[in-house]
Amino acid sequence: MSLFTLITQALGYDDLPRNSNPLLSGINRRLSAINIPCDSTQTLEYQIGPGASVTAFNGTRTLAVDGTTAFSLTLSPANPTTYRLLNTAGTAPVFRTARSVAIATVVLTLSVGANLALTITAGSGSPFSTVQVGDTLMIPGVSTGDPASPFNALNEGLWYVLTAGSASIVVARDPSQVFSGISETVTPASDSQLIVFSSDNVQVGDTVNLSLGFAASALHAFAIIAATPLWIEFTSVPPLGNQTGIIPTAAGIQIFTLAKLWISIETDQEIVYQVNGDTGQFNKVTPILAGDCNQKGTMNVWATIWQLVLINKSTNLAHVTLCTVE
Repeated sequence: MSLFTLITQALGYDDLPRNSNPLLSGINRRLSAINIPCDSTQTLEYQIGPGASVTAFNGTRTLAVDGTTAFSLTLSPANPTTYRLLNTAGTAPVFRTARSVAIATVVLTLSVGANLALTITAGSGSPFSTVQVGDTLMIPGVSTGDPASPFNALNEGLWYVLTAGSASIVVARDPSQVFSGISETVTPASDSQLIVFSSDNVQVGDTVNLSLGFAASALHAFAIIAATPLWIEFTSVPPLGNQTGIIPTAAGIQIFTLAKLWISIETDQEIVYQVNGDTGQFNKVTPILAGDCNQKGTMNVWATIWQLVLINKSTNLAHVTLCTVE
C-alpha cells in the first residue's frame, strides 16, 4: 500500500492595468487531498506518431455476453451484503471456462489424506477427463448460498486441482484458509452438485460495472468476491432489489482488473483520449503552445478508469506523459 497526495492550484487575475494584484484575482483556488491510500503509482512516457494511437492500458476481461444473455440478480441467503449475478438464459457469459464433468448417479469416494489433500475417485466411467491441473472445483451447498448438497458441509466450497486423471483427481484447499474437509462416499443426483472450471478470466478482486438494463440502484461498480462459469458474486452494503430477466447486452456489463483511480495526461500536441471503451473523438487535450515542452496541455481526473487509448490528432510527433494511480 502506497500513499498519494494530490494538490491543485489555479490563479487568475483580472486587474487593469495588469500588475497581478492579489486582491483582484478572478480565480484563486487551491485544493488538496493528503495521504490517500493507493497502489502502483506510475509515470509513463509515450511518443505517438501523427494520426497514430496507443492503448496505454486495458484491464477489460473478455466476456461472451450478447443480446440474448439474460441474468438474475439476487441476494445471497448466506450473507446479507452478497449478491449473485446469475446467467439464466441465452449465450453464456463465460466468466470462467466450464469443464464437462458428468457425475450424476456416479458413486464418488472422497478421501482426505495425511497431507490434507482430498482424493475424489469415481466408481465408474471417466467423468474427470476434461479436468486440468490448476482448475477450480466447487461443491455448492448451503454455506455457498446454494441449495442443500448431498455432500457433507465440511466439503462444500472451493478446492483447487493438484493432479487430474479421467477417473480420479486430487484437490486441496486454499493454504491461506483453515482446512475443512472429511472423507465420505456420495452419489450426486445431478452434474450441478459438483462443478469444475478454469482458473482464468474473471478473478476475485476484479470489478464488475453494471451500466444498462438493471434497476438504478444497481448501476454501479462492485468488487467481485466469487466467480464460476455462470455466475459472479459481489458485495454491496446499500441494499439492492432482486431482479430477473435482465438483458444488459455487452454494453451493460463490464468486468475489469487493475483499474486506475487517477490519471494525469500532459501533451505537447493535440490528442484525443478515449476511456472505458469509448470510441468518440470529443475528449481532447490541447497544448497551450504546440511543440513547447513548457506549455503543454494537461488533463487530470479522479474516476474508475480501466481502459485508456491515446490518439495523436496533430501532424507532428506528440510527446505524452501519463501518470496513473491505482
